[in-house]
Amino acid sequence: MRLLQLNYFLNVAVTQNISRSARTLNVSQPSLSRSIHELEAELGVPLFTRNGHSLALNEAGRRFAVQVRAGLNEVNHAVRDLHRFSEINSNQVTLRFESSTAVLPGLLGKLDAKLPTVKIHLMQNGFEQDRLSHYDFEFTTKPIFNF
Repeated sequence: MRLLQLNYFLNVAVTQNISRSARTLNVSQPSLSRSIHELEAELGVPLFTRNGHSLALNEAGRRFAVQVRAGLNEVNHAVRDLHRFSEINSNQVTLRFESSTAVLPGLLGKLDAKLPTVKIHLMQNGFEQDRLSHYDFEFTTKPIFNF
């Protein structure tokens, strides 16, 4: 089951017309029909009642549409949240230091002068402390093994 199939399903559920949905979605009618049939086959449940050229959501389709709409809203929310997170962190550089050093104030001053829009985030711990913590540069006097 693909997100695209679920989006197609919701569009057809609203229009209850394959041809109209195909035009709206900019896909061919046979391709859209095939996608809906594949979804129903995968689910093992018909979602529409077909009568010649007419199409209507059945009870299973209505129930499924409610859940799919909620799920896709959650996915869209997650994507928007990720984009916001990415934008916030795009101008940030994280520097990890093993220990405090006398060169740090001078280094930060030069970085600020050269890159005024970049936010510098400092961390103090060695690489071995937390392999999962994100940083861009590590300053250490110890060798780093198994990297």
